[in-house]
Amino acid sequence: VRVDILQSQNSLEFKYSTPFVVKTRDGKLDVLNGSANKNYLVTKNSDGRLVMSEEQDVDAVVVDEAILINPSNPQGAISIFNVHSGMNNFWSNQEDRSYRGTIEVTSGINVVNILNLEEYLYGVVPAEMPANWPKEALKAQAVAARSEAFKKVGRHKDEGFDFCAEVHCQSYKGVE
Repeated sequence: VRVDILQSQNSLEFKYSTPFVVKTRDGKLDVLNGSANKNYLVTKNSDGRLVMSEEQDVDAVVVDEAILINPSNPQGAISIFNVHSGMNNFWSNQEDRSYRGTIEVTSGINVVNILNLEEYLYGVVPAEMPANWPKEALKAQAVAARSEAFKKVGRHKDEGFDFCAEVHCQSYKGVE
C-alpha cells in the first residue's frame, strides 16, 4: 500500500538505520548509495529538481524525477525528521518518526511510504489504540483496522497514494 506521510515540503531530512539505495522511480538508475546512521537532506533547486546530499557534504546529487529510497536490509527503518500530524486539530504536532519499507519522494517533496498491508497495520493499531491495553482489545482493533484498510484502499488514488496517515483514513505512525 502507499501511505502519504508529507505533502509539499521545502525539504526532507532523514537517516536510515541500515545502508540504503536511492533509485529513480522506474528503478532503472541508481542515484546514491547511502550510509547507515548519517543524516541526508532532500531539497528542490530553482528548476524544481530534487537535490540530495549527505547533510554536511558539499557534493549533491540532482535528479529530474521522483526517487525511491530502499533499505539494503529489509529490517531497516528510515527516520524522517519533523513529520507533521493531526493537521488543523488541537492535537496537531511535529515529531520525528520512523517507517518500514520504501520511501518515495516526488519533485514537490511529497513523501509516500510504500509497504505491505501487514506492515501498515503494525503502524495503525498502536496509533489508534494504546499498546498497553488488554491483548484481546488489541486483537479486535487489528481485525477492525484490517477490515477498514481493505474498504478504504485507493481512497486517495487520484492523489498518488492509497491512504493518508491521518484519522481521515486511519492514524498511522510508522514503526512507533
